[in-house]
Amino acid sequence: MEQDEALQLAVAFLADSQRDDEPPLAVDAERVRVSNGLLIVPYNSVQYLASRKPREQLLDCWPILIDLARGEVRFGTLDERHLWRNPSARRLSVTPVTGQPLGVWTDPLDFDVRHVRAERPPTPPR
Repeated sequence: MEQDEALQLAVAFLADSQRDDEPPLAVDAERVRVSNGLLIVPYNSVQYLASRKPREQLLDCWPILIDLARGEVRFGTLDERHLWRNPSARRLSVTPVTGQPLGVWTDPLDFDVRHVRAERPPTPPR
């Protein structure tokens, strides 16, 4: 499965998983990564993603994991935390057509796959 297709799948999975009693949720496009054959797609509330204020962050948002070989999508678990803490993961840069945060679109055609590329994040200082 291509990374852009997997990201669209994650956005749809998040929308389908959203409960009525939750605030609006969106994919954190700045932190999407590829590691160990998985597309790791963090998400949080739209309010937090707009402000990045720690007090607005939802704390129980385990990333969405998509197996790129099999196309399986699911939420990550505590036991898998090492997968998204891996510093060798590649960052996926995404530019949505609409300018809206990922995860709040109603039309999957709003996603422009021409602007998706993988990058290795900078090495953290020691």
